[in-house]
Amino acid sequence: MSGLAVAAATSIPCATDAWAGPNTILPLAPQDADALAALEAEMAARRPAIFLLETRVPDQFRVSEGSAMRIVADRAKVGRHSLRWDYKAAAELSIHADIAYNMKQYVPGLENPGQTVGHFAFWVYNERPTDEPLRVEFHTSEGNQCWFDFHLGFTGWRTAWVRYGYDTVGEPRPDMNKVVLRAPRTGGTLWLDNILLNSGMRGDHACRDLQVPTVQKGAHLNANYHWLALLDYDELLRDPGFDDRAPNSEELAGLQEIESRVTARLDRRSTPSAGAVDELTRAIDAMGIPKPVDPKAPVEEYRFETPGAMVNGYQTSIWPGFLRARLVEAARVVGLRPVNELILTAAQLWLAAEKAGDAALAERAGDEYVRLLAYMREQGWSYGSSQGTTHHVGYQVREWFSSLHVARPLLEARGHWDDQRRALEWYAGLGRLTHEFDDDLSYSGLADILNTLTNGLLVACLVGGAAAERVTRLRAFKQWLDLAFDYSPGTLGGFKPDGTLFHHMGAYSAYARDGLGGSTPPVNDLRLTTFALGAKPTQVLRTALLTQRRIANTIEYPHTFTGRHPTGVEGMGTGPAGLPEAFGILGANPWRSGVEYDVEMAAAYRRLLPALTPTDARAALEAQFAAAGIEPEDAPNGYWSYGYAAAGQMRHGEWSATVRGHNHHLWSTEIYNTDNTYGRYQTYGQIEVQGLADERGAITHAAHGWVQPGYDWNHIPGATTIVLPFDELHHGGGTQMPMTESQFGGAGALRDHAVLFGMELLEAPLFEGRHRAKVSVLMVEDRIVALGSDIHNESNRPTHTTLFQISPETMSDPGAVVAGDNWVVDPVGHGYLALDGSSLQHRTAPQYGPADDGRNGGATREYALGWIDHGVAPQGSGYAYAQLVFGGEQATRELAARATRAFTVVQRDGEAHVVHDVESKVEAHTIFAGGVELAEGSRVRSASRACLVLARPAGRQLKLSVTDPNLHFSDGPDTDQWRGDRYVGRSPYDRPWKGNESRPVEVVIELEGEYDSLRLVSTEAPAAPELRRHGGRTTVTFTLQHAAPVEVMLGSGRP
Repeated sequence: MSGLAVAAATSIPCATDAWAGPNTILPLAPQDADALAALEAEMAARRPAIFLLETRVPDQFRVSEGSAMRIVADRAKVGRHSLRWDYKAAAELSIHADIAYNMKQYVPGLENPGQTVGHFAFWVYNERPTDEPLRVEFHTSEGNQCWFDFHLGFTGWRTAWVRYGYDTVGEPRPDMNKVVLRAPRTGGTLWLDNILLNSGMRGDHACRDLQVPTVQKGAHLNANYHWLALLDYDELLRDPGFDDRAPNSEELAGLQEIESRVTARLDRRSTPSAGAVDELTRAIDAMGIPKPVDPKAPVEEYRFETPGAMVNGYQTSIWPGFLRARLVEAARVVGLRPVNELILTAAQLWLAAEKAGDAALAERAGDEYVRLLAYMREQGWSYGSSQGTTHHVGYQVREWFSSLHVARPLLEARGHWDDQRRALEWYAGLGRLTHEFDDDLSYSGLADILNTLTNGLLVACLVGGAAAERVTRLRAFKQWLDLAFDYSPGTLGGFKPDGTLFHHMGAYSAYARDGLGGSTPPVNDLRLTTFALGAKPTQVLRTALLTQRRIANTIEYPHTFTGRHPTGVEGMGTGPAGLPEAFGILGANPWRSGVEYDVEMAAAYRRLLPALTPTDARAALEAQFAAAGIEPEDAPNGYWSYGYAAAGQMRHGEWSATVRGHNHHLWSTEIYNTDNTYGRYQTYGQIEVQGLADERGAITHAAHGWVQPGYDWNHIPGATTIVLPFDELHHGGGTQMPMTESQFGGAGALRDHAVLFGMELLEAPLFEGRHRAKVSVLMVEDRIVALGSDIHNESNRPTHTTLFQISPETMSDPGAVVAGDNWVVDPVGHGYLALDGSSLQHRTAPQYGPADDGRNGGATREYALGWIDHGVAPQGSGYAYAQLVFGGEQATRELAARATRAFTVVQRDGEAHVVHDVESKVEAHTIFAGGVELAEGSRVRSASRACLVLARPAGRQLKLSVTDPNLHFSDGPDTDQWRGDRYVGRSPYDRPWKGNESRPVEVVIELEGEYDSLRLVSTEAPAAPELRRHGGRTTVTFTLQHAAPVEVMLGSGRP
């Protein structure tokens, strides 16, 4: 080929190459070298090829005349070697191999990991920054078809993940068979490693940076924008519009106080020792971090004796799955998070030694700290680098950020500070502080940001140079926090008026835990300064904290609130970073002046403490609260509805009962490839009671007889489901967040008396789209009344309504299942009685159940199971049963004997469920259709739209609560979710109404009897209800919003 010189295969250079030194990595053992060479040859022969560049220059590589290439050991990113290319001006390195391009229709914005798209990826090491780019071209026999520029204004390793046809200029073609790297117009040297000609992966993970600013400019359409937008945030910092007025004395004092608090919070090591530094050094060596040539060198001159391990966040995700495990082993990959944990340990050791006056020890610890940071920089964890993807990067770099506040004086003295400061501002995304929360992007991944980056953003504010600049940044930080801790619209991430927190477009307690747990400590650092959280944001945060501790019992969440983590132990967290720690922090540090403690938070902390991992710090804090006379709070008791979660909850004494559903605004479950893979029935009206404690006194699922694997995911208590073989129940692959066409699903509450849940179950088309039912659940005192009607499907599998599923294996004192003619008691002691003659079936026997992740096998365990059988392909089946919580055999038997006097089922059909609990006088009306006259015996005669109505008479008064569980983000069905007359469902991420506020709607309730006075009981209502009387009846017009109940007291002056 004219003008090209074919490079012969070369041997691996010896340790005398540049930057090699006495600690050169030992050569591979012969058998390992043979295995690596075989792997390299295998990958190079694939279509499309993957070039490991470890033992020889591939036959497919050529360079233009006057240039040279060889395999060297002085630089390596993946493995122990790379390809060194010494080039002349405008030289070429060409790779002659079929790219195997196959156009795929990737739709930006759809949260669908199944939408893979072909990527070109490579690693490049540059030692001399230049303004001229490296051009990468993709050729057919007819010449260049498409290309991109890779900018070289850096030192160290960088990578690019470039999507064919989306991030390239020109049109890619299937017959592309050559890659050309076209060098800058001045000569130089680049090192190349791990070249993937075409790797198919998710199209929404690659992100732009200073090297490839054209990659995924549509990232704002993706759910992970908050991770991927580092270049966007950096560009916003160029003219952020921050308030840069000269600081006043109050602000300067606040700045000083905040800096002192952050230092105290992050300085956790008080007694440095030579042994601790020795242990740190051993840990760093074991991770494959090489020794420096000169540990005191400034940043631009800092070099390492050998290549080292690859520091990996999500960078290995570009590797094909079939290769990943083998390549991880060959490349000596180490996790980004463990490296960052060592970074913070080193910084804290240095500070401790400095404070102790031990200069020699401080120097040793400082050397190791700088060694780690400099290696991170060489690996590409530096300003302007997105490492291919920064997906979920916040979870992996928190300790790095903290260390920079701890060890700033050291870095300044060593000449590394400015470089690290810029990296902090880049990876924390400091430019996000410009967000005014007036668009959807501001709420992108807010729970993630609060959890992982709030502390980093605060540290970034405090590294901003002179005091005036730091104050300017703190003003922006306060403004951002005040907006972040406000209610977000629609299904966007953030806080909701019912106290829940949204993530992944739904109420998600696991992320509420993390978002609140991660943000509370740094936000607490601002207390009682001019930068403190405002009054409303403070209340939003407190409400969210108290809501999470109410949903959980003691610290474990109901399964229906665990999202894709139905592990049986998902909860508020037991470790030092768990959510209960936030209660202790706020309890000891009140956010209003003049008080020593926040008693409410401190009392909550003391109640939760027995469930937490014991530590000296926790014991000391509890002793402090006890000495102040703060007793543990009583467990929350009462009745609550969560409109943004389609859920209701009742709590009495130490036990809680929860029910949850879904509707056309709220997805029914979240399923990943390896999480919750059998979880389609998670919110089908699941009823769960939590109330049995373990030996610590903490209420747990295990104590209540719940354990997996072994659990049958078909039989969810309270839910009406089709019982499928596990291979059919398994989700089948990809991320699933099923949406339903049902307009009705949620709960309402009558304060101090009852919760009412109702749902029209219309199963998503992703599953058995024709499975339908209308269900309701009344919770009052120690009783739960569950009604079902209109159960329809065409499945040839049986349909069951599950009463209980309990394993005696994890219980300390399980009871036997006891049954009578129309009742049964489970091993926990809950009683169930049929109200409609249904047969309550049960069995206790070994059963097999797979692990929730679908990959870690299954187990056979003894389980007691109770259910109502609706048969195969039911057409209009139903049920009516009551549950007596912890009732035991005697009370259940007695209640069953008087069931017709204890409960009156007035109506149970497709239009409404109406039931009266006689003892409590609570009357529950689940109205599925508006404008329909209800059955005789119902105090509520009609409602203008589907709603939930709870009533309780008291003499001449009537307490009335009305809830429309529809959040009304949109009017009517989404037209794009239908194909003709068939509902197909779409991703919750691309709903056009996701950023809409809940719209107020009017509901008119017509009541039997005349009432002449109305008093609003609810503390908040969109508008005052209106009362009218006519012809022996009364109508009350309610304005409802946020799927929240509005409660009134009606009175009659007539005898």
